[in-house]
Amino acid sequence: MLTLGQTPSIPVVSKVPTIILGMGALFGFPEQSNVPSIATMVSSRRWPLISSYGASGRTQSLKLKMIDSFFKTSF
Repeated sequence: MLTLGQTPSIPVVSKVPTIILGMGALFGFPEQSNVPSIATMVSSRRWPLISSYGASGRTQSLKLKMIDSFFKTSF
């Protein structure tokens, strides 16, 4: 059933509109001083089909160990 994205064995997710969200920041090894950090975010879409995901990623400042911002405005 999970291949279809429906999970009746997880009652809260299957009965109540739910978003599953994950974020991460990757940064190079200590000897890699010129590699930018990478921030990523993924979330479930089209409830109740929880196996359908959208993703976003971007580079950010060197050695930044946290997500700076996914939503920067430019004027």
